[in-house]
Amino acid sequence: MSEPETQRLLGELVGRLSSIEQTLQAENQSAKDSRAAVYRALREIREGAQDTRSRVEQLEKIMAEDVQPVVKGVLDWRSRAIGAAFVLGVIGSALIYFITSAKDLIIAAWQTLVAR
Repeated sequence: MSEPETQRLLGELVGRLSSIEQTLQAENQSAKDSRAAVYRALREIREGAQDTRSRVEQLEKIMAEDVQPVVKGVLDWRSRAIGAAFVLGVIGSALIYFITSAKDLIIAAWQTLVAR
């Protein structure tokens, strides 16, 4: 090979290497940009998860301090109402039984009072 041909081949080789280097640099920058976008997205997800965790903790606190006592109070009143209805039912049933059993005595006593 002659000197000029060697120089030409070396120049061609250097040109190809420069082209490969530029391609690698462009791909490297593209990869950096992609990684940066992924890291930003992960940071946003992390922040969103932390915000959600904080909101759930606040909701649990509200449920424990405000809602559960109200629910307990309502359930207590419901239990009392059921108990009162039962007691009134028993008293009413006893009263009706007593009145039905004593019906003849009441009618006779009434007739005696009216006859006087």
